[in-house]
Formats: sequence, C-alpha cells, structure tokens
Amino acid sequence: GRAASATGLEMGGTGRLLGLVLCACGIYTAYLYQGYLQERITTAKYEPGFERLPHLGMLHGLQSFVCFFAAFAVNAVVSLMRKTTKNGPKT
Repeated sequence: GRAASATGLEMGGTGRLLGLVLCACGIYTAYLYQGYLQERITTAKYEPGFERLPHLGMLHGLQSFVCFFAAFAVNAVVSLMRKTTKNGPKT
C-alpha cells in the first residue's frame, strides 16, 4: 500500500515492463549458457581412454534437482517480498 509507495517498491507501467524484459533476457541468457555448458560437458572426452561422460542420466538428474531447489528458493523470496510489501515493513 502506501508504505510500499513511500519506499519506492511499487513500479509504474514502464518499470514493470522493464522488469519483465530484464527477467526474460535473464531467463534466455541462463538457458543458452546452460545449453552451452551441457554440450561442452557431454561431448568432451575425458581421461583415461578419452571417453565421453558415461553417466549422462546422473548429470541430468542432478541438474533437475538443483533447478528444483533454486526455483523453490526464488519462489520463497518472492513470496516473502510480496508479504512484506503487502503488509508493510515489520518493525
């Protein structure tokens, strides 16, 4: 409400659009970088015998596990920020 406006936490239409564009750019950048890294890891040849990574399923499972917890953490922070903004800062 009013406390959020006083602290500058509420954005107008232009600020919200800019935030959306920045978030979309961040998502695509992270997606492309993740694809690049995954391609490097899965196609590189490792010693001994210069073979490719034999446990791709484990790599993908670990990646999914980390992404799940990262999304959970971001969701928790955003939910906490919304509660703080909605109810005003706790003092």
